[in-house]
Amino acid sequence: MRVLGVDPGTVAMGWGVVDEIGRRLTYVAGGVIRARGPLAQRLVRVYEETQRILLEFTPAWVSLEKTFVGENVQ
Repeated sequence: MRVLGVDPGTVAMGWGVVDEIGRRLTYVAGGVIRARGPLAQRLVRVYEETQRILLEFTPAWVSLEKTFVGENVQ
């Protein structure tokens, strides 16, 4: 089974793909989608790159990290 894990963000979105073979996880690929400009432009970039990743790696499942929003987070 192949899983895509996503750490969401509108400036930098991390992603990774792993294969489960038996009880073992194997790294397949990963990276960061970086986007600049107005929010709408960033969202288009994140969408397009996510579509590319889904088509290239065809995961059976997607795991999305819960977002956290706070004031003055560093």
